[in-house]
Amino acid sequence: EVKSFKQRRLSDKYMYLFLDAAWVKDLVGATTGRVCVLMAVGVTDDGRKECLGFERVRRETTEAWRGFLTRLAGRGLDLSSLELVISDEHKGLLSAVPEVLGDVAHQLCWAHRVRNIRSAVAPTHRAAVIEGLRAIYRAKNLHEASAALNRFVSAWSALYPSVTKKLAEDAGYLLAFLRFDPIHWEYVRTSNPIERVFREVRRWRRGCGAFANPHACDRVFYKVSRLLNERWAKRDLW
Repeated sequence: EVKSFKQRRLSDKYMYLFLDAAWVKDLVGATTGRVCVLMAVGVTDDGRKECLGFERVRRETTEAWRGFLTRLAGRGLDLSSLELVISDEHKGLLSAVPEVLGDVAHQLCWAHRVRNIRSAVAPTHRAAVIEGLRAIYRAKNLHEASAALNRFVSAWSALYPSVTKKLAEDAGYLLAFLRFDPIHWEYVRTSNPIERVFREVRRWRRGCGAFANPHACDRVFYKVSRLLNERWAKRDLW
């Protein structure tokens, strides 16, 4: 069943593609070793969400993501219908996406960016900084978001030049979601929807240690993916 799930044809047309990775532990002899699991979740234009696949790799690298995405495309992932990729800021993933998926728009997770900036500023500035960031990602349109970003950079560049420089450089990645249907904005501006899969895996394994072997790991990720797909098939996200 696991093999069939991981090799099945992807016949639907997915508008959004969420990508993320999680670390798990396997027993290796008398010790445990960390293994990375890459995951892809797609959303169709009519609001149906689906776990498309997962893959165990030794490390999260450009090569690992390139191979995973290439195999998704080989299984039928329709690149012509794909309009936006949503992910965290892992360099390997950012490099592999354009290599395999072409010039598709790419949205970086706002939740990750806000947490990173919050930890980089002084505690006395955090409330004001977060309020400034909120004005950007909750703007009513791209013009307002760009103006809010410029105000944020002007207000904080003297104190936090590296933070504001990085924010300005990544504006295209951070504001990509604003070019789509406003009904979708809150859903696609973070990678939280795919992290739901990992939370469910942790819930199923609560109280357990490392996976006994690679097959045990695959079976749990497969079972969670199948159950979530059955649940999501009955829902329209929009």
